[in-house]
Amino acid sequence: MYPNVEVKTGAGAFGFAAINYKVDDNGDTVDFMFGSQPEYFEFGFDAESLRRFVNLANEALREMDVSPS
Repeated sequence: MYPNVEVKTGAGAFGFAAINYKVDDNGDTVDFMFGSQPEYFEFGFDAESLRRFVNLANEALREMDVSPS
């Protein structure tokens, strides 16, 4: 599919869903966990990918803020 992307599953988070993160011991990557253990959805980023994701997330929020409900 795409290099450097690993797809395992999909999930949605709504309202006050549990969302946590853990930076690895080397500080190279971060994993985000949605839901509670032992059954949670997890995905990870390196620093550059996380920056791109955060920028896209901010764009999406701006679009959602101007969209009619």
